[in-house]
Amino acid sequence: MKPFNYMGILLGILMIFIGIVGCTYTYIIDHRSYDNLAQCCKASFNTAYAEDGHIEGANLTLIQYRYTGDKPNPITSIIIDGIDYPVEASVKQTMPTYDFSKPFSNNTLKTCNKFFIQIPLVALSKMAKTSHVIFIKFGYINGATYSLPLSDEQTVDWQMQLTPVQE
Repeated sequence: MKPFNYMGILLGILMIFIGIVGCTYTYIIDHRSYDNLAQCCKASFNTAYAEDGHIEGANLTLIQYRYTGDKPNPITSIIIDGIDYPVEASVKQTMPTYDFSKPFSNNTLKTCNKFFIQIPLVALSKMAKTSHVIFIKFGYINGATYSLPLSDEQTVDWQMQLTPVQE
């Protein structure tokens, strides 16, 4: 009769424990709450002006890294003074690389989700004049959505970009 293999049982329990901790960690990271847009993702806001000084347009790019592979929802919104401006965004998703030669790269284990948002002109004029908080709403097809205000730094930067250059 063979002796009972306690090491195999301990190893099995350890592997189950590591799996539970790993799944819990990735779920908590992907579903944590944020105070503003800057904490949630990288946001890049760019404006374009005509030669005569009037604004021609602006776009917003959001880049968020998540452990889950949920598909980005192209329906986004910009909320200014309580008025919702829905915008159809172009979205791009890049799956993780699983390249452990660069373990601290954002895309090693995480999915990169990009939202490219063309902001409507009517919303731009409101953004330049508002003293209230501007919210950006975006999400994923599984139902996880974010409606976050701009950080103070982002608000100042955006309003500076929306102020025409005075000559």
